[in-house]
Amino acid sequence: MTTFSSKEWTMKWNRLNAYFQGSLHYDHMTSEGFAVLQIVHSGISIISLKLFHQTIGGDWKELSLLLGLTGPVNKEALNAQQSVHLWALAELYWLGELTFGSIEKFRRWLSKPKRVLNNQSGKELLLTTYGIGLISQAVGRIAHGIAA
Repeated sequence: MTTFSSKEWTMKWNRLNAYFQGSLHYDHMTSEGFAVLQIVHSGISIISLKLFHQTIGGDWKELSLLLGLTGPVNKEALNAQQSVHLWALAELYWLGELTFGSIEKFRRWLSKPKRVLNNQSGKELLLTTYGIGLISQAVGRIAHGIAA
């Protein structure tokens, strides 16, 4: 079983926030959840999306399809729905990297069918935030030493 110190969790969370560096404007009077809500409602910038893509690697076209982007991106920010989806993906990849030790190892885990995911690969479930939630639950079980 892998146990993470609070310092490791804080460092990883800060890295997740850094993915969206251009989007974060926290008001110290609101809780973190409402700050995230404000970020996704206002739309995550395309620049931040590209930084996230550089961080996780993989195929740009695949990420674009997950977010419902078609053709060249000619806007400055994602809409709220796309931003929510991207934020969920970023949290998932953060948890995956923390649990598996690297994004590459997590990407390999995502590519193979898993019994806990109804014999589907994680990649097949990334299209919806509900699917991302199911993957997060499975990864959370692994992080806590429970077979998944």
